[in-house]
Amino acid sequence: MAWRYRQNEFSGVALIVAGFVLVALVVIGYFVGAAIDHHFGTSPRWALVGLLIGFLVGFWDLYAIARRLMAAQPPVTTSIPPKEWEENEKPDEDK
Repeated sequence: MAWRYRQNEFSGVALIVAGFVLVALVVIGYFVGAAIDHHFGTSPRWALVGLLIGFLVGFWDLYAIARRLMAAQPPVTTSIPPKEWEENEKPDEDK
């Protein structure tokens, strides 16, 4: 059985925020491209380019956040668990 140290409390929140950032960058990229299309009278050319750039930047940001979270996690150990874990997991045989 592998013992893991407790994870950072905010690691899940950071990944959720990264997902929202991904969606926001895609939407912003699309609207910037659509505004350029509207200004120059072109079809969906710049809207698609903005959408693609939004995807690329969003996934790069998601990768960077996930990489930082993984680097901050302590390594998994299979050694004996810490003393405070052992005390909490013992059955109450003495009482």
